[in-house]
Amino acid sequence: ANFIAPTIAGVLFSTEVLLWVAVAGRNSLLAALLGGLIISYISNYASAISPLYWQLFLAVLFIAVVASFKGGIAGVLST
Repeated sequence: ANFIAPTIAGVLFSTEVLLWVAVAGRNSLLAALLGGLIISYISNYASAISPLYWQLFLAVLFIAVVASFKGGIAGVLST
């Protein structure tokens, strides 16, 4: 019962957490929480549509947000 699977600390989950914060913004905890919910929904939806390329879609989203919005979406909305 006291077991944590190695996949929890894997590369996919670690990069997904970075994606949550990068997309939503690091200004507040609420922004990161909402970013986590939004990215989880998008990744579930994208993996249902395209099981092979959903991670590529998230990578493109990450690059677009980092290149366009320095403080994430919450950083743009707060200015």
